[in-house]
Amino acid sequence: AVVSTQSTGTDMSKLPALLAVLLAIFLTVPFLPLPVLLPSPGALPLDTLTLTPDHLVDTVPVLGGESLVYHQGEIITGTLDGYLMAFDPDTLEMRWRRECRSADGAPCRVLGLRSAAGLVYGVEEKGGLFRFTGREFEWLLDPSSPQVRDIGPGFWNDLVVHGDMIYISDSFPRNSTHSMLQRFYSFRSEGRLLSFNLVSGRLSILADGLRIPNGLELEHGNQGLLVAEGSAFRVVRVDLSTGAVRVWSDRTLGAVDNIRRFHDGYWFGVSASRFTSSSYHDVLARSPTLRYLLTSHPLTAPILKLIPRFLGQGAVAYRTDLTGKIVRAVFDKNKISGTVTFSEVCVVGDFLFVGNPFSNKILRIPK
Repeated sequence: AVVSTQSTGTDMSKLPALLAVLLAIFLTVPFLPLPVLLPSPGALPLDTLTLTPDHLVDTVPVLGGESLVYHQGEIITGTLDGYLMAFDPDTLEMRWRRECRSADGAPCRVLGLRSAAGLVYGVEEKGGLFRFTGREFEWLLDPSSPQVRDIGPGFWNDLVVHGDMIYISDSFPRNSTHSMLQRFYSFRSEGRLLSFNLVSGRLSILADGLRIPNGLELEHGNQGLLVAEGSAFRVVRVDLSTGAVRVWSDRTLGAVDNIRRFHDGYWFGVSASRFTSSSYHDVLARSPTLRYLLTSHPLTAPILKLIPRFLGQGAVAYRTDLTGKIVRAVFDKNKISGTVTFSEVCVVGDFLFVGNPFSNKILRIPK
C-alpha cells in the first residue's frame, strides 16, 4: 500500500486571505441596507392618452420647467438656468423673464410655485422661500435664516399656501455629497414636512420620517395635506392639526412628483414610472448589496443616473377621483418629451400643460 504524506489539514498560507475576507464581510454587512418591499403599482386606466407623433401636442421652449402655476392670465415656471418666466397659455409666447438669485447671490433652482393673494410664492432647492411681486423677489427664508439653521438645511421641493401658513416638503437633509438619485434609492426615511407661519415667522416640523417627500396639495376640505412620498411610491395624508400621517394611496403609476388639485380630483406628475413589480425600482429595493454599491459613494452617481435613461418606461401623468382611484392618464410611451419624467400638470382652459425638469420644453396637450 502507498501511504500519502500530503497533509489533509488547512493550508496555513491561505489563512491571511481568508481572514481578510471574513473581516471585510464583518465590516460591510452591518452597514448594508435591508431589502425594501414596494407596494404593488397601479394600472393604466382605460381612459389613457398614449402620445404619438401624430397628436396635436404643442411645445413651449423652456429649459427644465419643473413647476407650473397659472397666475393672472399667464403660466409661470422656473427654469434650470436660474430664471422665472411667464408665457401666454393661448399663444405660447413668452411674456417676461426674470433672473432669480437667492439671498447669497447664487442662481435659483425653483422647484415649487403657487399663486396666493395676488402674489406668486416659490421654494428653491437649497432651502429658500420667496414671494414674487411681479417686479422683485422678496425672500422670506433662506439657508442663512435663523429659523432654517435651527432645524437644519434641507432639499426643499414643493409648497402649499393656506391662509397664513405655508407648508414645505423637505426631501432630505443637506449633510452629504450624495446625489438626488442616490438619496432616492437609499430608501431612507429622513424627509420632513415643514410649516411656516407668515405672521409670526415661525418655522417648524409638522411631520418627519418621510421617504423623499415631494409634491404637496391640500385635500378637498382643507383638513389634510397630500404628500407624495417619492421613494415609497405612495401618497400619504398628513393631518394639519395633529401631524398624523396615514397612507392615502399606495397604487400609484410610479414615484409621484407634484400633485395639483382639480375640481373633482387630483392630477399627479410622475418623476419615474412604474407599471410592474419587476421594475428596476423593485430590483434596487430588493437588492441591498447592489443598492449599497450604487448609493454609498459619490463616484457611483453617474452609473445610477444611466439606469432610468435606458430602462425607463416613458413619462406618465394621471388623474384620480377624490378617493385616489386612477381615472385618466397621459402616457408618453414614445418619449416625445425627450425624458421619462412628467413633473406637474397645470390645467388651463381646454389644455393640459405638462412640466418636465429635464427637458427643454413644456407640453400643451388638448384636454
